[in-house]
Amino acid sequence: MNNGEFKNSGLDKLTGKPHGGSPIPEWYKLGKYEEIENYIKKETEEFVKFFRWTHNELPLLRPKLDQAMKND
Repeated sequence: MNNGEFKNSGLDKLTGKPHGGSPIPEWYKLGKYEEIENYIKKETEEFVKFFRWTHNELPLLRPKLDQAMKND
């Protein structure tokens, strides 16, 4: 998944999150607090969705891993 690198593997690259958090300091300076709150809500929703998916899918990989280790 991304050739073993962490570069470009942020939550915004793996989920429906529209972008990273880099605009937040500017929004804060401009008093765009509602945009900050919306960003936080969307980030939370997308993280929970991603977490639920991994919680369900990762255990299914264990038998494959165990089998691969036996074959090596």
